[in-house]
Amino acid sequence: DIEGENDSASLSEDLRNRVRERIRETRAKIRNRRNSGPNRGFPNPNPNPNPNPNPDPDPNPDPNEYECSNNASRCTSASRCRSEFAIGGGRKMRVYMSYNILKPSCNVTHAVIVQHGNGRTADSYFDRMHSAVNSTGNISKTSIIAVRFPTASDSTNSNWPVWTSAGWKIGNKSESKGSMTRISSFEVMDKVVQTYLDRKKYPNLKKITIIGHSAGGQFVQRYAAGSLVKSSSVAIAYGVANPSSYAYLNNARKASNSLTSFAVPSTSCSMYDTYKHGLKGLNTYMARSSKDEIRKRFTDRKVYYLMGAKDNNQNDDDLDKSCQANLQGKHRLERGRVFKNFMDEYYPRNEHELHIISGVGHSSSGIFKSSIAKKIYFD
Repeated sequence: DIEGENDSASLSEDLRNRVRERIRETRAKIRNRRNSGPNRGFPNPNPNPNPNPNPDPDPNPDPNEYECSNNASRCTSASRCRSEFAIGGGRKMRVYMSYNILKPSCNVTHAVIVQHGNGRTADSYFDRMHSAVNSTGNISKTSIIAVRFPTASDSTNSNWPVWTSAGWKIGNKSESKGSMTRISSFEVMDKVVQTYLDRKKYPNLKKITIIGHSAGGQFVQRYAAGSLVKSSSVAIAYGVANPSSYAYLNNARKASNSLTSFAVPSTSCSMYDTYKHGLKGLNTYMARSSKDEIRKRFTDRKVYYLMGAKDNNQNDDDLDKSCQANLQGKHRLERGRVFKNFMDEYYPRNEHELHIISGVGHSSSGIFKSSIAKKIYFD
């Protein structure tokens, strides 16, 4: 029986409440299905295929739409923090992470993406970074992830892409592997960064730091120049630590016996300005942008060059001793100083900083635990 207008209004409100409850239950079921099974909560993130994405997070996310948890579990050791990250097309990457990147803590305010070196020991890099961040007292609000880029000589699963030992460092596509679609190593990093920029997962995120040491430093320097991913509300910093070489933005190099004067060299090294050492002959990922766009983007980004004061061994077995690299300086420390001088000479409005860390050689642990690195993570 209908007993009056007021009762009808109450009935309507009750119906609306039940509809809202059903919607919440349905969303919860969908999330549970996504996060079940052997992938440990890593469904295909459905990456945006647009090569020029607009990943800026929503500055005012709906609290009912958060996909994070106030009770998310935190992992502390690579031996327990190993998992996989889906990158589309059935492909996955080995990752080590302090929080599940797709089911994070709502309290996360900072993210650190640490890139391994030539040995591809992402587990060790994760542990070193975890130790460095833990020493600051900020570990509970920091998400740390290390992504491993394997080569064909490594033991891999059938759905893991593999790269050449030189290719992953500079954003080349993965090697052909059955019917698997090839993918740039930089595109993989884009997917990780875009996940952090999802305000539904990270409503309180303030800053992402992408930092790599040695070959990982080479990776980060080129990635900072080539990536189209940006954000207007989350700061992104790039830590370039002790790399063997740099991608120069024009064809000038340091003058002989000088660290501060530059000119187009007279050299028999005909490939000195070819990518990875310059901007000629760019790979597919980098060639999405014009050279002027790369120059402006790299200049405008917050890039930190972190150099060990003792990383000055010209005979280091892992040092790039090609003629292209030798035109950049004698050793890693000199090459870092020269490249910052180059940026100041030709692109004086750059947002870059050079920090030489006393007492440190070619050591990722020494760099990651330095006071300046810790300031970069949380400044």
